[in-house]
Amino acid sequence: MRRRTMKTPIFRKAIPLITILILLTFSLALAADKNVNRTRGKVETVDFKAKVFVVNESKYTWNHNTAFTDEKGISLKIDRLKPKVIVFVEWEPVKGSWNKIAKRVCIYNEEE
Repeated sequence: MRRRTMKTPIFRKAIPLITILILLTFSLALAADKNVNRTRGKVETVDFKAKVFVVNESKYTWNHNTAFTDEKGISLKIDRLKPKVIVFVEWEPVKGSWNKIAKRVCIYNEEE
C-alpha cells in the first residue's frame, strides 16, 4: 500500500502556481501607489480662481477628485485652505509638464 504525500504531480504544480499568483497580485497592488508623492509644509499662497496653492515653493493644483481632510480624516471645505496653514499633500505629476495635481490635502492646523 502506497501512501500519498505532497510529492504528487498536482501538488508540485499547484503550490508554485498559487504562490506566484499571490505574489503577483500583491506586487501589482503595492505598485499602484508608486506614482503618488508626498510633501508637508506651510501654505504660502492660495488662488481659488486658478485652483492653485503653493507649499514649500512648489505649485499644486486641485480638481474635483482632490480630497480635503483634517488630521482625523474628516472632510473639510476648500475655504479652510489659507496661507500659514500646515498641510500634508499627496500629489501626482502630470505627464509632459511640471504641474502637480493634489490628490489629497490634509489640513493640520491654523496659525493665528
